Amino acid sequence: MNLFVAKSRLKSAKVGYCRFVSLAVASVALMTIAGCQTKALTSACDILVPIAPLPATNAYLVKQDRKTAEQIAKHRGRYQQYRCG
Repeated sequence: MNLFVAKSRLKSAKVGYCRFVSLAVASVALMTIAGCQTKALTSACDILVPIAPLPATNAYLVKQDRKTAEQIAKHRGRYQQYRCG
């Protein structure tokens, strides 16, 4: 085999390898993008759940953990605002 034939075969092997690698990378990228798409929320009620603590629990939270009591009240307000349930 002469040197010219050997060089041309090596060059075509490199081109084939580069094509394979670029196709593999593109395939992985497309699968990643397709797998990461999320379903859009149809309404706020998809994530809001009813929270109805007992009166004794409310009293305890107001005395011991005011911040949590306020967050629960805000959540309940949003739940009622969107008319969930």
